[in-house]
Amino acid sequence: CRAIRGFMQRRAARRTYLTTASPDALQFGEYDSAKFVYPVTVMGCISCTRPLSFDPVLFRPNKFFVTTRQPKALKDGRPEGLELAKFEIPVDPRKVGLWMKKVKPYLRVQFLYRVTPDGVWPDKLGHGFTLHMGGFRVYNRCTGEILYSQPPSSGPGPVDRKGCERKKVHKRVTEKLPKKLSSSKILSVMQSIRKDLKKCYEMYQIPGKATLMIKVRGTDGKVMQVKTKGPFSGTPTAQCLEDTVKKALFPRFTQKFQEFKYPVTLP
Repeated sequence: CRAIRGFMQRRAARRTYLTTASPDALQFGEYDSAKFVYPVTVMGCISCTRPLSFDPVLFRPNKFFVTTRQPKALKDGRPEGLELAKFEIPVDPRKVGLWMKKVKPYLRVQFLYRVTPDGVWPDKLGHGFTLHMGGFRVYNRCTGEILYSQPPSSGPGPVDRKGCERKKVHKRVTEKLPKKLSSSKILSVMQSIRKDLKKCYEMYQIPGKATLMIKVRGTDGKVMQVKTKGPFSGTPTAQCLEDTVKKALFPRFTQKFQEFKYPVTLP
């Protein structure tokens, strides 16, 4: 058993571990209304107020404090002198209440460390052991945002959105399109440009009838092609009519394109 335990201790000492501490590893001071910041103290402990339980076969019912340094003393059964770092978090005074509700509860500390056999506390301090710390970072578990780290963090923290505020997702309403344009839709669009078509008569003063052959694209309702049939074909009046229709915009539909005729009487 001693040989196996020694082997496991040496093996564990060569590995690096990453652990997220309990929320009590962060202690917040009063909001500074002059500097608009919240002072924060990072405590060097995995669990600062409650000792942890391990394998009962090996450790019996004993519970242990796990810290990044040996405490100065125990007060009311809790280790003292574990302050690791102090920093400040800027908070808009107009959003303090919102920050307290939606950000503060989700801030966590993550430790990078190794376990060494010499970390066991002396008997006078009770049950506990210290870790060989390689670094730490304070992050928002809802977003992964890093607020403070030593040494500087190379990436975001782990995201755990359990209990976090969910962003409202606006469902995109899918428009149900017709297969093709109805006669009423075609008539509605063409009547909307009727005055512009009449201007072609005002420009050239030539009366008569024309038939417009119109091709419309279904994906966007734009006019792909216009041809004038009848006496006006190939005339400046026809060109005017065609240019006017090309500016029209029809409702979308599912067919690739649609062709139809539209008669025009000038004046």
